[in-house]
Amino acid sequence: MIDCLGLEVTGSKEESLAAINDCIKRDLNYGDTSYTTFQTLIDNDPECPTLKILYIYLMILQEADNKEIANTLLPQIQNCNSRERLWIRSLLTLLNEGVCAAIPILSQIVDENPKDFFAAKFGIFMCLCTGRKPEMLNIVSYLQRESDHWQSAECCSFICFGYLENNLLIESENYGRRALELNPHNAWAQHNIGHIYAAKNEFENGIRVLEGHSEDWKGNFIYTHNWWHLAIFNVFLRNFGAAEEIFRTHVLGRNWWASVNVINSLAMLLYLDFFGRDVVGYLTPEFLEILRSKKILGAKRGLVCAMVIWALYKAGLHSEAIEIKDSQQGVIKKAAEVLLNLASGNKAEARRIATEEIPNIQLLGGSIEQNQALTDCLSMTRTEIFYSEG
Repeated sequence: MIDCLGLEVTGSKEESLAAINDCIKRDLNYGDTSYTTFQTLIDNDPECPTLKILYIYLMILQEADNKEIANTLLPQIQNCNSRERLWIRSLLTLLNEGVCAAIPILSQIVDENPKDFFAAKFGIFMCLCTGRKPEMLNIVSYLQRESDHWQSAECCSFICFGYLENNLLIESENYGRRALELNPHNAWAQHNIGHIYAAKNEFENGIRVLEGHSEDWKGNFIYTHNWWHLAIFNVFLRNFGAAEEIFRTHVLGRNWWASVNVINSLAMLLYLDFFGRDVVGYLTPEFLEILRSKKILGAKRGLVCAMVIWALYKAGLHSEAIEIKDSQQGVIKKAAEVLLNLASGNKAEARRIATEEIPNIQLLGGSIEQNQALTDCLSMTRTEIFYSEG
């Protein structure tokens, strides 16, 4: 069978192919497909490896407990093509050896199959999570080998993002504009162009690109993420009332299963705190319990871990925050020390520590805007008000 990307899929049942195509189309546009959808499909078509691949992939994205299931299900697959076999390797490697070990395999998939925009999106996201942004450009170069890549809004939007996260703004904007030309409703392209304007400190234009387009943000992630960007842009323009209203209505408390939304929420609170706004009221017992969970703090993601330590300290849980900070190592511990000093009002000490750590911050992972919540307070790259007093 041939899927909607023009790639060979092992199997023969049209029902399976229709489900695969629906999932791919939704995912490339940041829509939602529950992994439970594939449980019945796998039972009805146990010989189709892509159904099992998508099942585990969606479990990973939706942060469900998946390691034991994957280690049982995926090695049993016998009949599959070379691309599907690489997909199986990448998922098993990710779950058993970690994200960094899986990135070269995802990159290889795109290198050998430049039409696999699905693998490209996943690989770019994994690079983002681990701070390995230059490796995004390898995937971008493989996508550009596909002669039709310029005709796909989704592909152009992923290339745009790879360039954006590497601060190649001219190349990024060319692909972002092309994606919107092909499909004005492409939510990720809207996101990227807003990002580009923010990188130029043109926050009004960033708001203009995103405002009024929320009907295009179909999935939980893209809905909360694009609204979060709108809130952040309003913060930079000192429109704090509008920013907090957007944050409360469209971001806070939504989609809590996704750690990326927790990172967004904590980054927003960091910015508000930097500007002197009261954030303690947002740190409710429910929110703090989520921060303590194995899914968030226990995942040992660098960026979110440092932010969680800050939030616990800000909420008055000083001993708990310091204990967690002391258990960390390397750049995570240093970033947490910076944030604890900020939380206690010791800006001078925070800046002293930060001066040595700015080059390492990207190793924490996260996007430019998420990371900027730390780097802004470290280098005054965009908001000198942080250190204009005290």
